[in-house]
Amino acid sequence: MTPSSYLNFFPSFALTNNFSKNHSFNLNYSRRINRPSYQDLNPFEYRIDELTYYKGNAFIKPRYTDRLKITNTFKSVLTTSLSYYYTSDDYNNISRVDGNKIYNTLENFSNSKGVSLNISLDTSIVKWWEINYNFFAQKSSIFGKFKGEGDYNVANQNFGFNGSNNFKLNKSTTFEISGYYRSRLDLCKQSPRASGYWTKKEII
Repeated sequence: MTPSSYLNFFPSFALTNNFSKNHSFNLNYSRRINRPSYQDLNPFEYRIDELTYYKGNAFIKPRYTDRLKITNTFKSVLTTSLSYYYTSDDYNNISRVDGNKIYNTLENFSNSKGVSLNISLDTSIVKWWEINYNFFAQKSSIFGKFKGEGDYNVANQNFGFNGSNNFKLNKSTTFEISGYYRSRLDLCKQSPRASGYWTKKEII
Protein backbone atom coordinates (compact mmCIF):
# COMPACT_ATOMS: atom_id res chain seq x y z
CA MET A 1 0.00 0.00 0.00
CA THR A 2 1.45 3.35 -1.05
CA PRO A 3 0.60 6.18 1.38
CA SER A 4 -0.97 9.18 -0.35
CA SER A 5 -2.15 12.55 0.84
CA TYR A 6 -4.49 14.63 -1.33
CA LEU A 7 -4.89 17.53 1.09
CA ASN A 8 -4.59 20.65 -1.04
CA PHE A 9 -6.17 24.02 -1.76
CA PHE A 10 -8.34 24.65 -4.81
CA PRO A 11 -8.93 28.40 -4.95
CA SER A 12 -10.93 30.21 -7.58
CA PHE A 13 -11.72 33.87 -8.07
CA ALA A 14 -13.29 36.20 -10.60
CA LEU A 15 -12.76 39.92 -11.11
CA THR A 16 -15.11 42.02 -13.23
CA ASN A 17 -14.63 45.67 -14.11
CA ASN A 18 -16.80 47.84 -16.36
CA PHE A 19 -14.38 50.44 -17.71
CA SER A 20 -17.21 52.22 -19.51
CA LYS A 21 -20.69 51.50 -20.79
CA ASN A 22 -19.07 49.99 -23.90
CA HIS A 23 -16.26 47.91 -22.37
CA SER A 24 -16.27 45.25 -19.68
CA PHE A 25 -13.32 43.23 -18.43
CA ASN A 26 -13.34 39.86 -16.68
CA LEU A 27 -10.49 37.89 -15.09
CA ASN A 28 -10.97 34.30 -13.89
CA TYR A 29 -8.59 31.90 -12.15
CA SER A 30 -9.24 28.38 -10.88
CA ARG A 31 -7.34 25.33 -9.67
CA ARG A 32 -8.96 21.92 -10.06
CA ILE A 33 -8.20 18.26 -9.41
CA ASN A 34 -9.03 15.43 -11.80
CA ARG A 35 -8.97 11.97 -10.23
CA PRO A 36 -8.58 8.75 -12.24
CA SER A 37 -11.68 6.60 -12.67
CA TYR A 38 -12.18 3.13 -11.21
CA GLN A 39 -11.33 1.54 -14.57
CA ASP A 40 -8.13 3.59 -14.78
CA LEU A 41 -7.06 2.16 -11.40
CA ASN A 42 -8.22 -1.42 -11.93
CA PRO A 43 -5.03 -3.51 -12.49
CA PHE A 44 -6.81 -6.52 -13.98
CA GLU A 45 -6.17 -7.23 -17.67
CA TYR A 46 -8.79 -6.58 -20.33
CA ARG A 47 -8.18 -8.36 -23.62
CA ILE A 48 -8.52 -6.19 -26.74
CA ASP A 49 -7.24 -8.77 -29.24
CA GLU A 50 -4.84 -11.72 -29.29
CA LEU A 51 -1.75 -9.58 -28.69
CA THR A 52 -3.10 -6.40 -27.08
CA TYR A 53 -4.38 -5.91 -23.54
CA TYR A 54 -5.47 -3.00 -21.41
CA LYS A 55 -4.98 -2.80 -17.66
CA GLY A 56 -5.34 0.00 -15.17
CA ASN A 57 -2.64 1.39 -12.94
CA ALA A 58 -3.39 1.35 -9.22
CA PHE A 59 -0.61 3.89 -8.57
CA ILE A 60 -1.90 6.72 -10.80
CA LYS A 61 -1.94 10.05 -9.00
CA PRO A 62 -4.58 12.75 -9.59
CA ARG A 63 -3.71 15.55 -11.98
CA TYR A 64 -4.01 19.24 -11.07
CA THR A 65 -4.94 22.01 -13.48
CA ASP A 66 -4.45 25.77 -13.03
CA ARG A 67 -6.47 27.84 -15.50
CA LEU A 68 -6.43 31.60 -16.16
CA LYS A 69 -8.84 33.40 -18.51
CA ILE A 70 -9.08 37.06 -19.51
CA THR A 71 -12.17 38.29 -21.34
CA ASN A 72 -13.05 41.67 -22.84
CA THR A 73 -16.53 42.50 -24.14
CA PHE A 74 -17.31 45.48 -26.35
CA LYS A 75 -20.92 46.68 -26.45
CA SER A 76 -22.15 43.10 -25.83
CA VAL A 77 -21.29 42.53 -29.49
CA LEU A 78 -17.62 41.63 -29.71
CA THR A 79 -16.12 39.29 -27.12
CA THR A 80 -12.40 38.47 -27.00
CA SER A 81 -10.93 35.98 -24.57
CA LEU A 82 -7.43 34.67 -23.93
CA SER A 83 -6.91 31.62 -21.72
CA TYR A 84 -3.99 29.59 -20.40
CA TYR A 85 -3.81 26.33 -18.50
CA TYR A 86 -1.11 24.20 -16.90
CA THR A 87 -1.67 20.60 -15.79
CA SER A 88 0.80 18.84 -13.49
CA ASP A 89 1.06 15.07 -12.95
CA ASP A 90 -0.89 14.53 -16.16
CA TYR A 91 -1.60 10.89 -16.96
CA ASN A 92 -1.74 9.55 -20.51
CA ASN A 93 -1.88 6.28 -22.38
CA ILE A 94 1.35 4.37 -22.81
CA SER A 95 2.09 1.01 -24.45
CA ARG A 96 4.63 -1.46 -23.09
CA VAL A 97 5.76 -4.80 -24.51
CA ASP A 98 5.99 -7.83 -22.23
CA GLY A 99 7.03 -10.94 -24.14
CA ASN A 100 4.65 -11.26 -27.07
CA LYS A 101 1.97 -9.07 -25.46
CA ILE A 102 1.37 -5.33 -25.69
CA TYR A 103 -0.11 -3.69 -22.62
CA ASN A 104 -1.86 -0.32 -22.83
CA THR A 105 -2.08 1.49 -19.52
CA LEU A 106 -1.92 4.95 -17.94
CA GLU A 107 1.04 6.59 -16.23
CA ASN A 108 1.85 9.98 -14.68
CA PHE A 109 4.79 10.73 -16.94
CA SER A 110 3.98 14.21 -18.22
CA ASN A 111 2.76 17.74 -17.67
CA SER A 112 0.74 19.72 -20.18
CA LYS A 113 0.05 23.37 -20.98
CA GLY A 114 -1.88 25.33 -23.54
CA VAL A 115 -3.02 28.76 -24.65
CA SER A 116 -6.07 29.69 -26.72
CA LEU A 117 -7.61 32.80 -28.26
CA ASN A 118 -11.34 33.13 -28.97
CA ILE A 119 -13.13 35.98 -30.73
CA SER A 120 -16.91 36.11 -31.03
CA LEU A 121 -19.07 38.60 -32.96
CA ASP A 122 -22.84 38.59 -32.43
CA THR A 123 -24.88 41.44 -33.89
CA SER A 124 -27.52 42.56 -36.35
CA ILE A 125 -26.47 44.08 -39.67
CA VAL A 126 -30.00 45.23 -40.42
CA LYS A 127 -33.37 44.33 -38.89
CA TRP A 128 -33.73 41.23 -41.04
CA TRP A 129 -30.11 40.00 -40.95
CA GLU A 130 -28.35 38.72 -37.83
CA ILE A 131 -24.84 37.27 -37.72
CA ASN A 132 -22.85 35.18 -35.28
CA TYR A 133 -19.18 34.56 -36.08
CA ASN A 134 -16.59 32.78 -33.93
CA PHE A 135 -12.84 32.42 -34.42
CA PHE A 136 -10.42 30.37 -32.34
CA ALA A 137 -6.70 29.60 -32.31
CA GLN A 138 -4.99 27.28 -29.86
CA LYS A 139 -1.63 25.75 -29.08
CA SER A 140 -0.87 23.04 -26.54
CA SER A 141 1.93 20.71 -25.56
CA ILE A 142 2.51 17.59 -23.46
CA PHE A 143 5.98 17.11 -22.05
CA GLY A 144 7.72 14.92 -19.53
CA LYS A 145 10.08 12.00 -19.03
CA PHE A 146 9.64 8.29 -19.55
CA LYS A 147 11.16 6.27 -16.73
CA GLY A 148 14.78 5.76 -17.72
CA GLU A 149 14.07 6.43 -21.40
CA GLY A 150 14.44 10.18 -21.90
CA ASP A 151 12.35 13.24 -22.64
CA TYR A 152 8.94 13.23 -24.29
CA ASN A 153 7.44 16.27 -26.02
CA VAL A 154 4.34 16.58 -28.21
CA ALA A 155 3.05 19.98 -29.35
CA ASN A 156 0.11 20.82 -31.58
CA GLN A 157 -1.58 23.93 -32.88
CA ASN A 158 -4.58 24.73 -35.02
CA PHE A 159 -7.23 27.36 -35.68
CA GLY A 160 -10.73 27.61 -37.07
CA PHE A 161 -13.92 29.58 -37.29
CA ASN A 162 -17.64 29.12 -37.67
CA GLY A 163 -20.39 31.51 -38.59
CA SER A 164 -24.10 31.72 -39.10
CA ASN A 165 -26.29 34.21 -40.93
CA ASN A 166 -29.97 34.39 -40.05
CA PHE A 167 -32.34 36.11 -42.46
CA LYS A 168 -35.88 37.03 -41.51
CA LEU A 169 -38.07 37.04 -44.62
CA ASN A 170 -41.34 37.79 -42.81
CA LYS A 171 -42.94 37.29 -39.40
CA SER A 172 -43.14 33.52 -39.78
CA THR A 173 -40.27 32.65 -42.12
CA THR A 174 -36.52 32.71 -41.51
CA PHE A 175 -33.62 30.84 -43.02
CA GLU A 176 -30.01 30.33 -42.05
CA ILE A 177 -26.68 30.03 -43.86
CA SER A 178 -23.86 28.67 -41.74
CA GLY A 179 -20.36 27.29 -42.18
CA TYR A 180 -17.48 25.80 -40.25
CA TYR A 181 -13.75 25.51 -40.90
CA ARG A 182 -10.95 23.95 -38.87
CA SER A 183 -7.33 23.87 -39.93
CA ARG A 184 -5.30 20.71 -40.11
CA LEU A 185 -3.65 19.75 -36.86
CA ASP A 186 0.04 20.68 -36.93
CA LEU A 187 1.60 18.03 -34.72
CA CYS A 188 5.28 18.02 -33.70
CA LYS A 189 6.76 15.15 -31.73
CA GLN A 190 10.02 14.76 -29.91
CA SER A 191 10.40 11.33 -28.36
CA PRO A 192 13.17 9.20 -26.88
CA ARG A 193 15.21 6.92 -29.06
CA ALA A 194 18.01 4.47 -28.25
CA SER A 195 20.71 6.68 -29.74
CA GLY A 196 19.37 10.13 -28.98
CA TYR A 197 16.26 11.98 -30.06
CA TRP A 198 14.22 12.40 -33.18
CA THR A 199 11.73 15.04 -34.20
CA LYS A 200 8.77 14.34 -36.45
CA LYS A 201 6.24 16.74 -37.91
CA GLU A 202 2.82 15.51 -39.01
CA ILE A 203 -0.29 17.06 -40.48
CA ILE A 204 -3.61 15.57 -39.46
